[in-house]
Amino acid sequence: MLSDEDWLEAASFAFAHRPLAAALGCLNRLLMQADMPLPALRGRLQGKEEAALCAVLQLTGRKALQARWRREAADALRSLDAARAEALRQQVAHLQFF
Repeated sequence: MLSDEDWLEAASFAFAHRPLAAALGCLNRLLMQADMPLPALRGRLQGKEEAALCAVLQLTGRKALQARWRREAADALRSLDAARAEALRQQVAHLQFF
């Protein structure tokens, strides 16, 4: 079960600019809860190299891979609780302007 802090950290990664390294713990817990493939995010958290993930997922580079990680994290959050994910997306977006 994700804590409130996990939800906020995962949303900060998915919808803002929180680095992957800073969100590893909550993302691991998110993946344990999400019943979705999420190949880019699962691959990275299982220790696969970024270049190998880009090749397998046919991505053009690191920026595309990061965008994919964030999209997959957002999808996982929405699959668990779409309303909460949307509320956190709006909250995180609002905080970026301060």
